[in-house]
Amino acid sequence: MSKDLSPTPAPAHAAASAWAPFRHRTFAVIWVATVVSNIGGWMYSVASGWLMTSLDADPLFVSLVQVANNLPMFLFATTFYPLGVYPRPVQIVVECLPLYSSIELLRDLALGTVGPALLWPALYLAVMGVAALVVALPRLTRTLMP
Repeated sequence: MSKDLSPTPAPAHAAASAWAPFRHRTFAVIWVATVVSNIGGWMYSVASGWLMTSLDADPLFVSLVQVANNLPMFLFATTFYPLGVYPRPVQIVVECLPLYSSIELLRDLALGTVGPALLWPALYLAVMGVAALVVALPRLTRTLMP
């Protein structure tokens, strides 16, 4: 009486096309969102470098702007260093960052350690997203609707 839950193999013609994943709406939406996000990040990098060169053309200051933007992410994201290498006060600050929660969530999902403990980072990220939306939406509405 139990149902067979094993995945069904994909048809041979589906694997032949590089565009086959785009047949799935979820994949296509996530892919487009990632591309748009990456383009926005590239635009920000170019714009901040351009602004800095117009303010001061010294290459050191231009590069320091990029370092200031990216260094905290590499130091406190716990992708290169485990959280335990930091003193306890710094650990508390790092644990409060949304980047840490998203990395913990993705790391556990990638390693297959799915369990109830993943609800906390997911809930935290959802609450932070709603809080950001509550703050940004009125301002965006005032800006777009004269």
